Amino acid sequence: MKIALSVVGIVAGILVAVYVFGKPHADITPQNFGVPTPADLALDRSEVAAAFEARVNDISPTPATGDIGWVVRKIDFVEGKPAAYVEYTDTHLLLRLLVQYKAATPVDFFVLATFTPIDIDTWQIANGEDVAKDKELITYKYDLESGEWVEE
Repeated sequence: MKIALSVVGIVAGILVAVYVFGKPHADITPQNFGVPTPADLALDRSEVAAAFEARVNDISPTPATGDIGWVVRKIDFVEGKPAAYVEYTDTHLLLRLLVQYKAATPVDFFVLATFTPIDIDTWQIANGEDVAKDKELITYKYDLESGEWVEE
């Protein structure tokens, strides 16, 4: 039993170290936030949410610890910018990203910042810069009845 607990502790420590000190997939600098193109701003938020959900395991700089992979819980779109805060979980960890999205086929995502939870709805920046801090947000959640991402 002690060996199993030690192994779990070591694995958890490695995962935290990878998250805190690991480099995200893209450069996380404010200049990536860029000037939105009309095509970026014209993207349907429900479609952007579905695209992110489909690719969250590839976009997240942190590997999932559970068997199901990452599951997107909530997406807060930044008003007037092609960017969003994305909360996601693997049932063991809850994390948040600030991503910029670009009109492409499929939609392209760039990680601008990563966050770890302090408590419910309070986040601490781990990597990057929170270039959308204090901006107006539009929240989308997955609706089980319709099977689509909808504005809350």
